[in-house]
Amino acid sequence: FGFTGARERFAGGAALGMAAVAVALAANAWRLEPYKPAAAVAAQIRERIAPGTPISTCGFDEPSLYFYLGPERGPITTLHGAGDLRTWAEGSGAAVLVATVRYYDEAGGAALPATVLLRQPGYNYSNGKALEIVVLVRAGAAR
Repeated sequence: FGFTGARERFAGGAALGMAAVAVALAANAWRLEPYKPAAAVAAQIRERIAPGTPISTCGFDEPSLYFYLGPERGPITTLHGAGDLRTWAEGSGAAVLVATVRYYDEAGGAALPATVLLRQPGYNYSNGKALEIVVLVRAGAAR
């Protein structure tokens, strides 16, 4: 490396260590897919919901969900909090909502006038926490 001081040797070692971690993560990224809920959620929506059905999210505004759904499923509306989720559930017309179980429970859970299509556990890598996603449908949305 050509470093002479202890600080320079430490900096060189730290840079080499970070590069090794980045390579290890990149080489093993495929192993993390089962813990990402977006792929499974999107697959169920594509399989069971007709194209053109409005989709909203509440607490799960993940770019990976949009990617897995594909451009033919947009635009996707973002709701904010349990109050918006409750209002959505009480609305009319076929529609789909992808929400965190936390907001679903806060909004009334099973008492809401919407059907649970899927509950999907997973892991949020951006904040390092486990999460569970619920996909809700209003009347006429599911095939």
